[in-house]
Amino acid sequence: RGDSNDLPGGDERDRLFATARANRVDRLLAWRTGQISDELRAAAILDEVDIREVNRVLAALDVHGIVPLVIKGAALAHTHYEESWLRPRMDVDLLIARSQRAHVIDVLQDLGYTRPAFISGELVMYQMPFARATATGEMHLDVHWRVANPQIFADLPAYEELAQRACTISIRGQSVRIPRPVDALLLACVHRAAHHDLSDDLIWLYDIHLLAARFTAADWSDFVSVASAHRV
Repeated sequence: RGDSNDLPGGDERDRLFATARANRVDRLLAWRTGQISDELRAAAILDEVDIREVNRVLAALDVHGIVPLVIKGAALAHTHYEESWLRPRMDVDLLIARSQRAHVIDVLQDLGYTRPAFISGELVMYQMPFARATATGEMHLDVHWRVANPQIFADLPAYEELAQRACTISIRGQSVRIPRPVDALLLACVHRAAHHDLSDDLIWLYDIHLLAARFTAADWSDFVSVASAHRV
């Protein structure tokens, strides 16, 4: 939070960074305390590579009239973190209309993406993983046509509703559609309950903190209304 830049020394410092790494906030800790290292520089470079690849995907989809919403960490990294590489991402989550699934598969396969073996079933899974080898490793995309898999969350906003209220940002010259902050907070809260058994992974809690810290009274009222309307 910026309360103090003083770090403990020795074994206690090592334990602190090990805990931060386990919670995926080690980059934030190093940044806040001025511990700039080759590891952080590498993270920034790899983040730039990933951004360029995501922009390539979004541009290709746009040519075919498909405008996904970039959701979760891949969006928050550019709107709520001081530097996008401070928010690590294991994959990039895209939300599309259900009717666009077949078309999206075709576009991604043309771009060199493959689909790893994954659970199927119309009432079980509402997302598709894709992967492509790159010069720096592997790029992972998770394409959703519903924001959560469990049926108890079936009343959450669909792509069409979220897209109608979405914001547009520019990332390295590429136009990117993302959920508005009220919807982003709803997704961030539900994500922990729906997919991660209310995990206390600090990076997800920090996402929620950053979103909520900017809310006005009107935003909170809107948030409560949306959460109530969608039964979460």
